[in-house]
Amino acid sequence: MSRLSLSPDPVDFQIIRTSNCLQLLSCCCHAISCVLSLSLGGEVGESARCAAFGTQVLADCFTASVGGCMCVQVNKEMDEHCRTAGEVKGGGEGKEGMRKEIMDR
Repeated sequence: MSRLSLSPDPVDFQIIRTSNCLQLLSCCCHAISCVLSLSLGGEVGESARCAAFGTQVLADCFTASVGGCMCVQVNKEMDEHCRTAGEVKGGGEGKEGMRKEIMDR
């Protein structure tokens, strides 16, 4: 990203923060579930473990979605840069040649 002077938007940082908060919430839920399971046991412990697992799945799905979307966004911006750079240079090498040249810098 630094080679092409690409930088995340402020909204991207908010989305990353949200993902980090969900991961932290998941860790806290697992810690609480461990304490409840050891101290109270039974149905309360089982319910706490289920809730912790649910928050973990939610946090992991959100994080994977964010990572995938960011990869696609960077790929699209690189393609756009290669396309416009190819038009300026005359477009002799094509998109893949331009992308390799950028990555080799």
